[in-house]
Amino acid sequence: MLDAVHSLLLQRAGEQSLQANVGDIVLVSGAVGVGKTYFLKQLAGLLPFPELSKKQISSAAMLFDIQPPLWMGQFVEEELTHGIYPRVSHDRMRAALDDWNLHDVGVQDCLSSLNRLQSLRVHLVAMGLSRHRLWLLDNPTACLPVTDGKQLRLDMCRWAKKHDCIILVACNRWQDWQGHCTQHWHIRQQGTWPYLEQK
Repeated sequence: MLDAVHSLLLQRAGEQSLQANVGDIVLVSGAVGVGKTYFLKQLAGLLPFPELSKKQISSAAMLFDIQPPLWMGQFVEEELTHGIYPRVSHDRMRAALDDWNLHDVGVQDCLSSLNRLQSLRVHLVAMGLSRHRLWLLDNPTACLPVTDGKQLRLDMCRWAKKHDCIILVACNRWQDWQGHCTQHWHIRQQGTWPYLEQK
């Protein structure tokens, strides 16, 4: 968990340092195939990270853009409580669902009954209940209708500020996030380190 960490600092010898603080929404952009997802997987610990002179990072939660979604159980409750100890109360689950505008989704609902937007929101609720402070999202709104994508981006920004999270979003449609991100990291070519775009 990142409960004691209030910033993400990545510093590679001879290259630019990258730092994000809680509440930040960081856009990671670059051409298709340049390595945006690869970079997120490195941050998540799923792939080896390059040699760094300094790295401040603990565990992270990652969400891939997969449709149909991959579930850990059959019901919303199972998805929200998977791997979380001590067990989350029904009241806390209900409050978390409401916080993500899932007022019409019940904890006993079957996961297969959810539409794409509801599925994404349930995944985000589960990430929030896991109490990770670093979220790595791979194209989370790319396949949503424009209005749904805009609302979900606003909800993510609100969540990051309210709960002191850092959210890194790798996205091909980078223009969708321009008005929401606090920083913009860009990968020029495959195998290179992201650099900070100046606003």
